[in-house]
Amino acid sequence: MSSKLSLGLFLLLCLLFVPIYSQTGWFDVNANVSDDLYSIFFLNTNTGYICGNSGRLLKSINAGQNWDTLNTPNYSHNLYSIYFINQFTGLVVGQYCLYKTTNSGINWTFLSAFNSFNAKKITFINENTGFAVGNYKMGKTTNAGASWEFISYSDDYLIDIFFINNLTGYLVNDPIMRCEILKTTNAGINWYLSYNIDCYACRSVHHPNENFRYIIGSDCYITNYVSRFYGTSNGGAYWFNTNLGENRFYGIYFTSSLTGYTSGDNGIILKTADGGLNWHNQTSGIGGPPLLVLPRKSGHIVKSGLIN
Repeated sequence: MSSKLSLGLFLLLCLLFVPIYSQTGWFDVNANVSDDLYSIFFLNTNTGYICGNSGRLLKSINAGQNWDTLNTPNYSHNLYSIYFINQFTGLVVGQYCLYKTTNSGINWTFLSAFNSFNAKKITFINENTGFAVGNYKMGKTTNAGASWEFISYSDDYLIDIFFINNLTGYLVNDPIMRCEILKTTNAGINWYLSYNIDCYACRSVHHPNENFRYIIGSDCYITNYVSRFYGTSNGGAYWFNTNLGENRFYGIYFTSSLTGYTSGDNGIILKTADGGLNWHNQTSGIGGPPLLVLPRKSGHIVKSGLIN
């Protein structure tokens, strides 16, 4: 991933799929902040958290309808990814920083383990074991973030990590001109190359299960830029790709093996109901930079009242 994409890095968010009252369609939720927002995590239907630039932390207790600002010890750090282990304990990572709360976000403690680590994503497979990735390094904790061990990847740009169960996980690497997916089947003890896709930049990866795997990437030619969706329904034995046009798409999320969403520049949200073979535009009512948490449209979130 090129450096200019780091400003647009975000997750296609679970908030997208939280129903709110009887309102339907897509609508804008103003979080009443001026900072760029990058990551969102919902514990349940009602309680969610957002992190962003300048140490910005937000919390909602009504399914994203309203957001309150949380205090952080340092407002000079940009925060890129947030994860809650349980109702009380959460961690947020970012620009050479790691913060932890044990009281549902009321107070946050700075942990020094990430002083030299620009982490972009954090996730946990249980209350003790978690992983963080960013730039050329991966960190692992087995004590809920109290201490970390790091593995360096000198030539690799790690952009994402996710697990589909407590043992099986995927590590997304984005070297130049291809997307590599590493896989573990023993909770991150060992990793091996599972598959790679030829694309100029890998933006987001989602695996609903072992067979269905989806990637949003792009090709860059001399005269134009083309976003592409890559999909497989047989575990990677055969891949197809769909041209999504010249808009940049930054995140992807599937609610089932066939139904998924992607969002990007100019307020575009696309939906597929056939595993990515065909995509249809969803009206967001908002133009401008990427959706759903908008990295460059400060303080705004786009969500759906009801997803069919």
